[in-house]
Amino acid sequence: MDLPEKPKHVAVIGSGLAGLTAAYFLQQSGHTVELFERGGSAGMDLASVDVDGHRVDVPFRVFTPDYYPCLHSLYTHLGIDTAAADYSLAFTRPDGSTLWSYTNLSLDDFQIPIPDSVSGERLAIVRDWTRLLFASACAVRSPHELRPFGPLDMPMGRYLAENHYGDVFTSGVLLPFLGSVFTCSVGAAAGYPANAVLHFVAKAAFGSRLRKARGGVSEVCRRLLRDQNKVRYNSPVARITRDLCVVLEDGNEHQFDAVVVATPADTAACLVADVAPKLAQALSLIEYEDACVVTHRDSVVMPTRPETWRGVNIMGCPTGCGRAMASHWLNYVEATSTGRAFASPLFQTVDPRPQISADRIAAAAGFHRSLLSVDSQHTVNDIHRMQGQGRVWVVGAYAAPGVPLLEGCVRSAADVAVGLGSKLPFDMPKLERKRRNGSTYEIGLAPGMVRGEAVHAFYELDAAGTFDFKRPRLASLQGRALGHWVRAWIAWLAFIVILPVLASILATTSTLLVTALGASTAHRVKASILDFLLYTLCTLCLAIRKIY
Repeated sequence: MDLPEKPKHVAVIGSGLAGLTAAYFLQQSGHTVELFERGGSAGMDLASVDVDGHRVDVPFRVFTPDYYPCLHSLYTHLGIDTAAADYSLAFTRPDGSTLWSYTNLSLDDFQIPIPDSVSGERLAIVRDWTRLLFASACAVRSPHELRPFGPLDMPMGRYLAENHYGDVFTSGVLLPFLGSVFTCSVGAAAGYPANAVLHFVAKAAFGSRLRKARGGVSEVCRRLLRDQNKVRYNSPVARITRDLCVVLEDGNEHQFDAVVVATPADTAACLVADVAPKLAQALSLIEYEDACVVTHRDSVVMPTRPETWRGVNIMGCPTGCGRAMASHWLNYVEATSTGRAFASPLFQTVDPRPQISADRIAAAAGFHRSLLSVDSQHTVNDIHRMQGQGRVWVVGAYAAPGVPLLEGCVRSAADVAVGLGSKLPFDMPKLERKRRNGSTYEIGLAPGMVRGEAVHAFYELDAAGTFDFKRPRLASLQGRALGHWVRAWIAWLAFIVILPVLASILATTSTLLVTALGASTAHRVKASILDFLLYTLCTLCLAIRKIY
């Protein structure tokens, strides 16, 4: 343990992943930490449920190391074993019929989604999905387009409209998909910044397979708490005074040198209002929505035909607004990852619309989820700049750049711990920016680091090295599986060689077609050509899948 120069007595309010991680980092560095939790157990695992002798995470939490490098580093340090699974998707209409679905073809630690059908409107969906993947890959090659106030700093709904994505793809597939991943309404998903969405899609689509903690989040909580001696459960905090006294709802008071608030931003805004009013004002700009997660055995939420069930089944909204419904088929997901088996079909549904039979419900819980918008993304830099005002710090998914997910919890906790003088017990990806002379400087909260540029650095830096492709060398691939060797060459050729050339050819061709035929006709011609190519490719892939 590396002791800080002046160990502090620190309060951490909240025991979700952000609070647990902050407390762990601070305690490991020699600070005296007291953890306050409103509930009777760690908040991260509070809603989980035991079914057929297995602990089921509520909500179901998965990650990809490419978008979650800090979380992945934390799990590796803690010795958390992870398991990859097949999270293939099915999109259904409100009547339960299948709109579009795909099945994953595995290649080492990479999965290629193969559409189950390209007939009718499904071909148009595949076309638009391919266009989005291409756009996301091009975006991460040009980080200046992703940064705040850049050309992609606009609502995703506007981006889709301006780039002529089809209504079926937009309202039936993409926005319900984003809503299910971000745990928000379809309308809120349309308001997410296009730069954040394209960055996320690139990392998720071209990175390694989705994974989960094999032992569930209960194991994560146990390992983060194993050295914490002062954990106060059933201790809701009422306010923080200007002299840094934490006042509980029962009237008890506790004095500290610093306070880390790991609650939702709207709750944090109320708690820090007297101590750091400007920080509280920034926190109040973060918007939230509530979601309901039900773990159950009622197949009424699934597609009408069982043979079309996939790992995750998403039903759009009848009117194209409101909330999409996402149902995890836990039997399939667990069977393809941990090998766990349940006695009968088990599902976990976010925002169920059909009435689920009460006698089939194992557990139901509500969640308060932060949203991301163009404005709130800029607010992240403001919050970063004001951290530590009045000796109060905030952590959470909302307090870090990017989509507010588990990664933001760990990144913000690490940032605050370093700001309080802690030395992290393992190396984590840094946020850095380049000066015009080529030198770099680090973004962070420690003395000497630059504040308020976290969002810029996040988009400029490929922290996980997802697209840091170097030409594969035979010596470095010896002893590796054939799939790893094939993927290494495909990735290098596709991203470093083919993508730039293809982007240039497409841009030139598009300009020539528009000049010769006009914008409307040119768009139809390009769509027809792409449809033909994709139909041929998908038909070939379907044939290969049948063989293997």
